[in-house]
Amino acid sequence: KNGEYTNALTYLEKALIINPKFAHAYNLAGEIYAKQHNEAAAIVNYKKSIELSPEYTTPYLNLAKIYENRSDNEFALESLKTVAGMDKNTDAVCLKIADLELAKGNYALAEKYYSSVSETSDLRDEAIKGLAETYWIEAQELIAKAQTGSKSRLYDAREKLASAIKQKPADVELRLAKLKLDKLLGTQLTTNEYNTILNSTPQNVAEFVVKGEAYTVEGEYIKAKTEFENALKSAKDISEYKYLAEYFTFAQNYDMALMALNKAELLNPLDRQVTDNRRFVNAKIASKTIQSVPCTTLVRYPSFSSSLDNSITLPL
Repeated sequence: KNGEYTNALTYLEKALIINPKFAHAYNLAGEIYAKQHNEAAAIVNYKKSIELSPEYTTPYLNLAKIYENRSDNEFALESLKTVAGMDKNTDAVCLKIADLELAKGNYALAEKYYSSVSETSDLRDEAIKGLAETYWIEAQELIAKAQTGSKSRLYDAREKLASAIKQKPADVELRLAKLKLDKLLGTQLTTNEYNTILNSTPQNVAEFVVKGEAYTVEGEYIKAKTEFENALKSAKDISEYKYLAEYFTFAQNYDMALMALNKAELLNPLDRQVTDNRRFVNAKIASKTIQSVPCTTLVRYPSFSSSLDNSITLPL
């Protein structure tokens, strides 16, 4: 495969000799370098493509992906927001921006971008889940600071979730998001609503995580820990281990994040993203001021198989 990449780069170099202003060729070269894990060369080529054709959105998305993998979220956001400002079909981009802003604790911006996802978009349910998660995390901080916030947004999001659940009653992530908002609003939960999640039999990593979250919301941390451990046991490939590592890191459960990264490293010792994240988690564990805590935040499962990935192709 490396030989194919080398041949492709040779053809692209020849194409650029003929037409030095061929922006698409620079972007494609960047994609090849990214496949070869040469991020520095990929970034140079993506930036050259942007320089030649500032309205061409693909290299911005490719840059954002590299920056996000390197945890350079400020640069990733800069690229994504540039696309959002020039492209009309930006639901996937806005969803990714919202996720990154939420991870940074910028709740107002997260709410803004989740809310901007079109009502008719296939990603609308994911945006509603993101809104619920934003309100949930923000509320926990307000409670910790002995402050209160407006509930009108919570009621609005709860209504949207209830509507989405009617259309997709089997979606446990939607039910979990509603469970969190019900808790914040002090709404009396029916046994059926609660048991729909807890009595479910998880079929994959995501469903184990959702069930663990539901127990966490109820304060049943031992049962939650069991479900998170089951999630680790059920993971089969590196993408699932990366997802769990991202989830546990975001929730400051660094011990379990390290377990997930160790599993991922066994599958691919040369994966730079795993190595960098492992270094970050080890630093957190070594810190005397930060300890592992129960997971209280949901990193949505599609994060390791982003809808943005579909826009990054390598036609070899």
